[in-house]
Amino acid sequence: MANKKITVAFVDDDECLVEMYEKKLTLANYKVLTAKDGKEGLKKIMSSNPDLIILDLVMPNLDGFELFKRIKTINKTGVPIIAFTNLNSEGDRKEALKIGFSDYWIKSNYTPAQFIEKIKSLMAS
Repeated sequence: MANKKITVAFVDDDECLVEMYEKKLTLANYKVLTAKDGKEGLKKIMSSNPDLIILDLVMPNLDGFELFKRIKTINKTGVPIIAFTNLNSEGDRKEALKIGFSDYWIKSNYTPAQFIEKIKSLMAS
């Protein structure tokens, strides 16, 4: 992947957050696909085959849990899928990891710089 720009799909209904992280990821030399809800996210993810998928769990039209299940049903590849959410309950975290999310990140735990570093570390491993 060193010669290819890594593509990150970022699906979240918070437009300000999406815009901010899209800028940060682009500046960090990632190609970014964004979507504002689960249905739009599913279309973009299925047509582009990103290298990393980041999903909010609470979204209109198709929530992150259902979106995850549909992605996994259609696309069996080992692309990391991260839950990036405000849901801070242990039950939600356990459910996400149980169904196969690669990791579970609480939005309030990360500054944009920490978020980018976490992605760099994940994609380097």
